[in-house]
Amino acid sequence: MTELTDAQIKVAAQVGIDAYRSKVKKYQKSAYERKLRNTKLILENYRYLEDHVNVGLPKLNTDDQAATAAIPKWELSVYALIGYQSRSKLMIRYIDLVLKQYEEDCINSADELRKRRYREIKALFLNKKTINRDRCAELFGVDHRTINRDIQAVTHDLSILLWGADAINDMSMMS
Repeated sequence: MTELTDAQIKVAAQVGIDAYRSKVKKYQKSAYERKLRNTKLILENYRYLEDHVNVGLPKLNTDDQAATAAIPKWELSVYALIGYQSRSKLMIRYIDLVLKQYEEDCINSADELRKRRYREIKALFLNKKTINRDRCAELFGVDHRTINRDIQAVTHDLSILLWGADAINDMSMMS
């Protein structure tokens, strides 16, 4: 077996360090992209989340309660549903607060672009009766690619409002 020189050891160590840094950076990039996707998914599914919170859960009558008394609560799907709905309720309250703050920021802005972007997002995702991207582009007199860029910009802004410093840290690692 041949001995490695100090120079060869340094080169091998540097290659290992570079590979590790590359892997960490790739992981950080994917975590950032997941957060952005989550923000976009929240927008895209906002109406469904609201509906989920407002759906009434079934009530058990006396006979049903007696029959289920012997079954541990953790085994009953109804209790799981209550947990899902409770978490959704908390999430939708938080999202509503964030969206209200974002709306105020946009409306009070001197930047007409920010105002239009908020109106686009509201029309696309938040109104009871939403519209598609082509109709939104037509309504606001812009190209559909502009709508896509605007959604990306709003997603960026909302990510900071939703996820705070983590979103900023992630974005700084991306540049």
